[in-house]
Amino acid sequence: MAEFRRRLLVLWLTAGAFLSFVPFLGNLALSFVLGGRFRRRIRTLLENPEAVPVDDPGDPGSPSGRVYVIAGEDSGDFHAASLIRSIRRRAPDVEVRGMGGPRMEEAGCDLDYDLVRMNVMGIGPVLRSLPIFMGLFRDLLRRLDTDPPDVLVPVDYPGFNLRAARLARRRGVRVVYYVLPQVWAWAPWRIRRIARSVDRVLLMLPFEKTLCADGDLPAAYIGHPVYEHLEAETPAAERTADDGPPRTIGILPGSRRAEVRSLLPCMLRAARELRERHPDLRFVLPSQRESLREEIEGIVASEGEGLGVEIVFGRTHEVMRDLDLAMVASGTATLELAYYRVPMAALYRLTRFGALVKRFLLITPWVVLVNIVAGRTVVPEIVHREGLAERTAEALRRWIEEPGELARARRDLEEVRSRLLISGTSDRAAGWVLRQLRKD
Repeated sequence: MAEFRRRLLVLWLTAGAFLSFVPFLGNLALSFVLGGRFRRRIRTLLENPEAVPVDDPGDPGSPSGRVYVIAGEDSGDFHAASLIRSIRRRAPDVEVRGMGGPRMEEAGCDLDYDLVRMNVMGIGPVLRSLPIFMGLFRDLLRRLDTDPPDVLVPVDYPGFNLRAARLARRRGVRVVYYVLPQVWAWAPWRIRRIARSVDRVLLMLPFEKTLCADGDLPAAYIGHPVYEHLEAETPAAERTADDGPPRTIGILPGSRRAEVRSLLPCMLRAARELRERHPDLRFVLPSQRESLREEIEGIVASEGEGLGVEIVFGRTHEVMRDLDLAMVASGTATLELAYYRVPMAALYRLTRFGALVKRFLLITPWVVLVNIVAGRTVVPEIVHREGLAERTAEALRRWIEEPGELARARRDLEEVRSRLLISGTSDRAAGWVLRQLRKD
């Protein structure tokens, strides 16, 4: 009977996924009513950044218990792995299981399923993957009902993880959500709904603390773990005005197959335009996803003939460190490039429907995380349906041909870097998780 109820609940969740246009229509209606007020509120927060102190969890001791971690994307796998290493170092008796990716497994997590390789986006791929997601939810429900962990740690990935958090908390499992989903960009009123599904959310960006307080969501600002990791593993090199004009251009089309198919041809056309005026430019394409090798090499062979693009797998941050400029898919990679003070053009190709969504639902003045942290346009946002290659080449050409603009861009990125470069992030995250394991 319990298994039958779980199957019904999974079917209900699946129906909700099919009918996701219903909450979209609701958020569209709310954006007309509440959007103006939230836009003014968020713009004020971003354009007038305050120094937000990190929230120290105190000494949670070395408790025992079980933690279940769920990450569904490369960046989430990266953050979760650092968290798991900190948990295992500080509390060796804690058992860590989860769904995620290879980094989590290397960090010592007993992996039930490699969810990162499911990293899909777009209506078609998501619908084709629904049977797999249904099976994963059924397995998760069975675990929550028969052998629940003490703490569930969802890492970003809101489509899957917000549902998982809600199911876990209803069954008495404590939930520490790591990385607040970017609902503040599209539907900030959902923060109050998230508050009903979690015990605490761990924040990476300073302005999120105020928004969570507005929505009665228990939150702790811990800093951004990406910079902590880069500082330890692949620190930035010094850059001076004597470095000379830019010569090495990075091409970073994203970690999802759909992004690569959409953006890489545009980036290669932009590279060709740049090469016509500056024949000594060198192009490098780093990728962390070995599974995308065939796709990337095929597109470069067909669209990048004669450009001599160097493709490097597995050493992304080493390549980033030595770049002069970059064209990059909007996402976490923009923050990584900012750490290395690499001026970039950030691309995001929109469908006609996506352009409509952006026009009516986007609450923040910017899409790119670097601009959101800076509170102004530091990185050109190439967000269009057409003309991506031309606009991208134009943005990079300015830095190649105008040394003053290049120096200004690097100073702006240094400002972003200084705001986010905070040590001890993963240990703080582990401390907040371990606090939930204490029985007092």
